[in-house]
Amino acid sequence: MGECTNFNVLKGHGGAVLDLDWAWDSSLLFTASTDKYGAVWDAVTGERLKKFRGHTSFVNSIAATARGPHLACTGSDDATVRVRGRPFGAQPMPPLAPHRRPLMGRSRDVGGGSCMTRACATPCTSSSTTMP
Repeated sequence: MGECTNFNVLKGHGGAVLDLDWAWDSSLLFTASTDKYGAVWDAVTGERLKKFRGHTSFVNSIAATARGPHLACTGSDDATVRVRGRPFGAQPMPPLAPHRRPLMGRSRDVGGGSCMTRACATPCTSSSTTMP
């Protein structure tokens, strides 16, 4: 195997980055961090375009839509899911119905219309939310 060189380095989180997702058109990157924030970045310049506020604990996961408008959902140890959309500077939507446990994972459907979340304890639970 050969060596890889960095294309870019994203700087701006105050904690470990736990998850990263590409926008469907590769123009944006979305990150989730232990600093209680999600973020959206310009994939070419590495500039942070928006810091997603609102969670009160670690943001464990982030998922971008698979097509259509750029939306992202974040899942946190505060047991909430938040959906973010363009314009990213606008007020965030209120959190979706809270889970009873910290959110450990997320995924999206291929059509891009749902955000699936996973909260773990004993037993693990899952739910699905339609994204606007």
